[in-house]
Amino acid sequence: MASNVADINDDELEVYGNQQATNVEITSYAFEVCDSLLNIGPCGNITMGEPAFLSEEFVNTAEPDIELVTTSGHGKNGALCILQRSIRPQIVTTFELPGCTNMWTVVGGASAGNKSEADTHAFLILSQDDSTMVLQTGREINELDSSGFTTHCPSVFAGNIGSNKYIVQVTAMAVHLLQEAELVQTVTLEVESVVVTATMADPYLVLLTQSGELVMLVYKETKQGIVFNGEDKELVNDTRDARFIPPLVSQFHVSLFSPFSWEEIPQTNFPLHEWEHVLCLKNVSMEYEGTLSGLRGYIALGTNYNYSEDVTCRGRILLFDIIEVSVHLC
Repeated sequence: MASNVADINDDELEVYGNQQATNVEITSYAFEVCDSLLNIGPCGNITMGEPAFLSEEFVNTAEPDIELVTTSGHGKNGALCILQRSIRPQIVTTFELPGCTNMWTVVGGASAGNKSEADTHAFLILSQDDSTMVLQTGREINELDSSGFTTHCPSVFAGNIGSNKYIVQVTAMAVHLLQEAELVQTVTLEVESVVVTATMADPYLVLLTQSGELVMLVYKETKQGIVFNGEDKELVNDTRDARFIPPLVSQFHVSLFSPFSWEEIPQTNFPLHEWEHVLCLKNVSMEYEGTLSGLRGYIALGTNYNYSEDVTCRGRILLFDIIEVSVHLC
């Protein structure tokens, strides 16, 4: 064998090879099941029959409740599949709700002690022919006797707004904003006819009236409050931090309601000024030449502007004359 590399010919290289390693490493793989898509195929056989467990409420139905049983899969992945037409809840309790026309579930804000309630339904709102029923859900379902919800008239829509922080209840002539069961704000609608339907895409709320009028409301949060300047007696914006709890100020309205349906009569709403509180409301009789008795009935309203201790107390006396279904200020 030649000792000089230059003397090695091609035949010797082909027979003996070079000095590089000629062994081959075989790569091994280990397969693990990460996920599986369940299905009912391939089906080997199929039959139908009655369910083994069924609540009494579903036994005496017009159409029998039938299940389908199939053999599916192959080998160790074989199984029996039971197919149902719909879910079958286990009925805990049942009670009748006559006259119920619509229903909504809303999320209640989480309390300080239990944050897990933030994403659970807290209230069930049922709209009836002439009223609204509000049920509080939990381990039991209880009706709320006193709350910020409007219950004397039917509801048109209900839902959550502000990332489930608040609850919106829409009635025929107003929109109510609530936090849990406490009323925060009421927006009286100045429309010609009643609201018949509504839809919401947070933070927008769109209403449709019977006459075809569209009303859009938007939810906005602000940290600005109103402070009365004692010297100039003007309203100025005052920005507060998140620790400041803004006060809830009610805005009063005077409205007429039907004595038959107890619904608000359209175009009879008279809103009062902001920060104006009603102190008294009485029926009074005053002289009037157009009646046989010489007297005519009016509604007298006494108000007060609750500004601050630095502003002189002031108010108004309003006298209303009701003519058919229209309200006129005398």
